[in-house]
Amino acid sequence: MRKKKRIKMADMQSERVLNDTRSYWYCIRKNRCLIPVSGTYEHRNINGWANKVPYYICAKDRSIQFLPGLYQLYETIGPNGEKIQVGSFGMLTRSANELMANIHNDGEFKHRMPLFLTPELEQFWLSEHFTDNDMRAVFDYEIPSGLLAYHPVSSVRGKKPRPDGKHKHGLWHYDNLPPLGNDEPIQAQTSLF
Repeated sequence: MRKKKRIKMADMQSERVLNDTRSYWYCIRKNRCLIPVSGTYEHRNINGWANKVPYYICAKDRSIQFLPGLYQLYETIGPNGEKIQVGSFGMLTRSANELMANIHNDGEFKHRMPLFLTPELEQFWLSEHFTDNDMRAVFDYEIPSGLLAYHPVSSVRGKKPRPDGKHKHGLWHYDNLPPLGNDEPIQAQTSLF
């Protein structure tokens, strides 16, 4: 139960932050933060394949980008009975652009993506005089597919190194992987001779 709740908190749907005034996200909407990442991972379903294909997605021409999020701070009791302050945060998501809809094509949160922003919008997100209307405008921003770089990777789960010794988010070649937009596997060609 806790894991499922944490996953749902990690995927803060931007459409609900302002439109659902009873949601917890609405209550913490002024606790804005930026989450530094070099990129994100998402899995693509290919019909008939036993496993989904993981992809690494990042902003073109940027080694680090900052994803908007919301945070919370609360007090709890520590292991020695003392009060301690604990923090947590969640990443804001939106409906996927064309590229991300083709990659994130399955599962409970399919056709969603992180709320990728431009450097200017990242700075604006932390503006001291940021209003709910400003937030709505940021939530409406959809990064063009052409501003994102992507490629399949070997695996994103576990600590086991890749068989080829390359970095976890290095390009991985899958035999018969169809191009994005086509989720039917490419059949291996057989010789007639």
